[in-house]
Amino acid sequence: MAGPDYLERDKLALLQHAAGLGIPTPGTLAVPFGRYARSVVPEAVRAFGDGPYIVKPREMGMGVAVLKVDSERQLTTAIDIVAQATGGYIVQPFIPHTGDMRVYVADGEVVTSLTRRPRPGDYLANISQGGSAVATDDHRQVAGACRRIAESLGAEYLCIDWLMTEHGPVLNEWSTAGAGFTVLPEPQRSQVVDAFFGWIKRTFEKG
Repeated sequence: MAGPDYLERDKLALLQHAAGLGIPTPGTLAVPFGRYARSVVPEAVRAFGDGPYIVKPREMGMGVAVLKVDSERQLTTAIDIVAQATGGYIVQPFIPHTGDMRVYVADGEVVTSLTRRPRPGDYLANISQGGSAVATDDHRQVAGACRRIAESLGAEYLCIDWLMTEHGPVLNEWSTAGAGFTVLPEPQRSQVVDAFFGWIKRTFEKG
């Protein structure tokens, strides 16, 4: 993508960017570093209520180090732990959802999507964390928003993740080619393969 690289890897930055485009996003608070980290707890309670909350790294993927906590006390403990980490963290409200839909955008167009669901009793929909997946056409309802995001980033290939809530899709995050498409079933996998490698071929042919 042509946009600055932090708009792929930094979840806080990408959500701020998306909100500026009018995209529905979850409330998000940055955790201050070190001894100031606990100051986010009363802010989270004030902004998001009594919980549950999600605490996750600003720059990691695949559900790694994502923690759901149910109360202010648990949030305080989680913040004490992440305050010792070298990377940044964010706090969000836990948003009940039926699945996490990944939309594949190639060459500016929405190709297909994959909806991932957590295993029973879990809260992470990532396949690497035990979730399951099914291809759907639910991406039609966010196609315009996906194109708007990709265009704003100058992104030729983008995977955009949406939380499917009872009030409609809410943006979760996005990534570039780091988000693979090999987990897609057929014919959706071939559709993404043709779009992705077709874009690469056209790019080389243009010189």
